Amino acid sequence: MKQVNGLWLPDSDTHFAGPDYEIGTRRVALGLTKNRRVALDVGAHVGIWTRHLAEEFDTVWAMEPNPENFDCLTRNTDDLDNVVLRNEGASWTDDMMTLVHNCQGNSGMWSLAAPGQKVDGTAYFVKVVTIDSLALPDLDLIKIDAEGHEPAVLRGATDTIERCRPVLCLEVKGNGVSYGAVADAINMALSSFNFDYHPHRIGSEIIYTPA
Repeated sequence: MKQVNGLWLPDSDTHFAGPDYEIGTRRVALGLTKNRRVALDVGAHVGIWTRHLAEEFDTVWAMEPNPENFDCLTRNTDDLDNVVLRNEGASWTDDMMTLVHNCQGNSGMWSLAAPGQKVDGTAYFVKVVTIDSLALPDLDLIKIDAEGHEPAVLRGATDTIERCRPVLCLEVKGNGVSYGAVADAINMALSSFNFDYHPHRIGSEIIYTPA
């Protein structure tokens, strides 16, 4: 573990330069979020989003399945008393899945392997749960950076999303071919809800606000 501009990162990381990463996207997402009770950071990495959200929300839940990243997340948030940390990923079911690394030097590029996917290099066998299983009484914002697993995360959050109607901030890079992490696949998942979402694109991120 090493510290870069005040941010704890895994020793192998050469990609992240500090806590201002994606700050513009965070500001837009917050500007579109009316209530500031509970936020959920799925794929929290080392806590860049988590720390910023903790300044704005009463409570922030942060989920990160990678053990090295989770150690850094813990270190980066140990001064905050309104953050709940979960060393697990989010998916469509409660299970154990394989977490694989997709880009050397980038500690954020870990993804859950699709069924039948060949696994090369470093991998972890990690716990995943549905967002619905968290039984959150309120939820105003969900940020999901799951490197291609976003549609599966949404599938496991159906009841929570329909009940709470949170703003959604999703990364859409098209990395996860098997899980269909592209705008069309995410829109299909969102169409299953009993209300509409409006998309706002910012680079590789799409922020969805409930109608």
